[in-house]
Amino acid sequence: MAKPWIQRNRRAAYGWLITERARLHEKFPSFMAQVDGDRLAARGKLQPTELSPPYKVKITYRYGDNPKVWVVEPKIPYESAIHMYVSDNSLCLYDWREQPWKESYHLYDTILPWAAEWLLYYEIYKLTGKWIGTSALHGTPKEEPEVADE
Repeated sequence: MAKPWIQRNRRAAYGWLITERARLHEKFPSFMAQVDGDRLAARGKLQPTELSPPYKVKITYRYGDNPKVWVVEPKIPYESAIHMYVSDNSLCLYDWREQPWKESYHLYDTILPWAAEWLLYYEIYKLTGKWIGTSALHGTPKEEPEVADE
């Protein structure tokens, strides 16, 4: 038999995700989301500027974990310069070591705006060959800065 606190935590996660789904659709009407237990999956379109093509985007989020975002269409091939994770081609939207994901964050005011910003940087990259967005190393812990002896 499951412990009562586990059931309570699952209910809380499910309730939070149901609310998150409603807020996501309210702020981004093109996004449709489903909740299954402690997981939310959403699909929709982002268009970073009026002149940009619409991008079909997929988001997965397990309550308490880092959300993941993929561009489904048009397909964007992996390139380390444009800050994607080589393991699954998901977008690198923030440095989880400097700014860990918090359960209190909302997808509609963090992940989706960050994904739209990433797409804008991607369009600039296609034109210039330079990534102007913020950068983070992927998969390598940040080194501690050296302290000079006094």
